[in-house]
Amino acid sequence: MSPKFDRVVLWFEHDLYDQLQLLQVLDWFADHPARAGTLLLVQVDDYIGRLEPEAISDLAATARPVTQAQLDLAKRAWAALRQPTPEAWAGLLEEDTSALPFLRPAILRMLEELPGTDGLSRTERQMLATIEAGESLTALAVFVATQKMEDAEFLGDWSFWRMLDQLALADEPLVAGLEAAPFQHTDPELAKAYLTSRLSLTSLGKAVLAGGADWAKHDRIDRWWGGTHLTEDALWRWDQVAEKLIPASV
Repeated sequence: MSPKFDRVVLWFEHDLYDQLQLLQVLDWFADHPARAGTLLLVQVDDYIGRLEPEAISDLAATARPVTQAQLDLAKRAWAALRQPTPEAWAGLLEEDTSALPFLRPAILRMLEELPGTDGLSRTERQMLATIEAGESLTALAVFVATQKMEDAEFLGDWSFWRMLDQLALADEPLVAGLEAAPFQHTDPELAKAYLTSRLSLTSLGKAVLAGGADWAKHDRIDRWWGGTHLTEDALWRWDQVAEKLIPASV
């Protein structure tokens, strides 16, 4: 750690996004040891940016020195996420992760972003369920409603729009009604048309959501999940009910 600073205080929330960042930062500090008591951590099961100044000030008093157990766990977990298969990451569920109290829920939530038995990630499934349950909801309303389905919100709006684009612009789309796609943040008129689009499910979207079709058999999956490159020939899945990996070869 730089001699310019007496101490470094890390502030991280409980959601998946923050937990992954925390792993990356602690992995770095594991290889660049700080003087004892100069690296501290504030962890909170709330959204810091939404708190009142007084509440944030109170949280500062909860800062505790980062322990060797936390550094070791973060290093193992960050390495696991970057492996070419999700096996090591899923294996963390068999370990004691209490040194980082919000890590276990984050491990599970990350695994839920693998395709399920229906070919959908949890986020994609929540999108379709929200659209089906609503009455011509706008794209923006779907984003807001989907966030409320999370125990800990983690997904930013631009990431959400990219996923929505994929569902609506596929050769065999699951979502209909999305205008001005893909999302164009640089053009206010196009962005407005996109966000106010009234969405519905296609017949395939309804079938996939009902479990009668496999989205992976209709869409050419090619994306990264941590260090795992998900493709048609290497499609790892996560059974959310049984909470277990389905190997790519099955």
